[in-house]
Amino acid sequence: MKTFTKQEIRDLLNKVIMDEVSFTRMVEIMNERVSERVSERVSERVDIPEEPKKGDLAIFWDEDERYAAIRIYDRLNESGEYFRYKDKMGNVWANAIKFESKEQYERLIRGEI
Repeated sequence: MKTFTKQEIRDLLNKVIMDEVSFTRMVEIMNERVSERVSERVSERVDIPEEPKKGDLAIFWDEDERYAAIRIYDRLNESGEYFRYKDKMGNVWANAIKFESKEQYERLIRGEI
């Protein structure tokens, strides 16, 4: 969320006191500035990979992303704290994300995801 400086708040309040801006308009201005900051952050944000669903192709790995494997996702492994994900073959893994593209897989192996 946008953090306003004391000076920005003083300037807005002074405009309200001098009847240049209504209190309602001051709140609208502050909300607009917050929305602008949130939009900027969202555009800078890296896409968060989607959790796989049963039957999805997924990328599985444990500690080292370089040894990731693409398999069919089955379900969460309820009996494991560390190995949370289970593939269709019954193997359990520490991590899994829904497979989207070859580029995504390559980024994961390089440690960019």
